[in-house]
Amino acid sequence: MTKNIDDIDTGAYKPKRKNPLLDAANEPATGGKQNESNKEKYATIRIYPDDHKLLKDLAYHEERKMVEIVNDSVNYYNEFYQLAKNLGISTDGAIKMALDQLKNK
Repeated sequence: MTKNIDDIDTGAYKPKRKNPLLDAANEPATGGKQNESNKEKYATIRIYPDDHKLLKDLAYHEERKMVEIVNDSVNYYNEFYQLAKNLGISTDGAIKMALDQLKNK
């Protein structure tokens, strides 16, 4: 008796635990369609492979999601941009000044 591949029960082979990186907020899209709840939340960006690896490592060590680190980084960069604009210097210069202050403590 030949069975259709769709009729084969695969329940015994399903993983016993869930992926800790997935939850209701960031579940992947199914069927090639974007999840309606995430449609407005995320945009796809390009990132260099080495930066992606570093971001992944930071997220693991900080026990946070990569998207949370990126969101915080954008907010911090915006704060440095605003401060630098008020001081009349570059954003990069403001960040370097802050890092120097932290190193000298």
